[in-house]
Amino acid sequence: RISVVYHARVSFLMLRRYKDAVKILADLCAYMQRGFKSGQLRKLPGSDQFNKQYERMLSLLAILNHICPTNGWMEDSVARVVREKHSAKLEAASSMEEWFQSPKFISTDPSFGLYRQQVQIFLQEMSTQPAGHKLRTYLKLYTSLPVEKLAKFHDMWVPDFLPL
Repeated sequence: RISVVYHARVSFLMLRRYKDAVKILADLCAYMQRGFKSGQLRKLPGSDQFNKQYERMLSLLAILNHICPTNGWMEDSVARVVREKHSAKLEAASSMEEWFQSPKFISTDPSFGLYRQQVQIFLQEMSTQPAGHKLRTYLKLYTSLPVEKLAKFHDMWVPDFLPL
């Protein structure tokens, strides 16, 4: 189940379905977190792989949360872990390339070029994100201002401003 969900998340990320990717990843991370706490996942063979996969998923959740703020879509415990582990690193990262983690089925061997191609696609997608973040910030600002104040900014009377 973990591998299927991880690959579905990669697909959703590349399809720009960030909300779906966050929902799937957050649910799986919460499931794995409960399994680690109860000890159920440690009993299974290959539990070290679960830890590695869990860390990869947390870093992708950090990226997705940075791209598409996800207030209330994650359990609080998962959101706290993502914030504790990755918020400082994400803010300090000089480029998103440092954060890209391709699935295992894509070879990281430079002679194949597939990994480099995936990184370029990822960076191209991420280059459009700052404009969207800035737009969201302005939209939040404008929705919090009263109409009277907006009309005053535009040097208009409220009845003239409302039809706009």
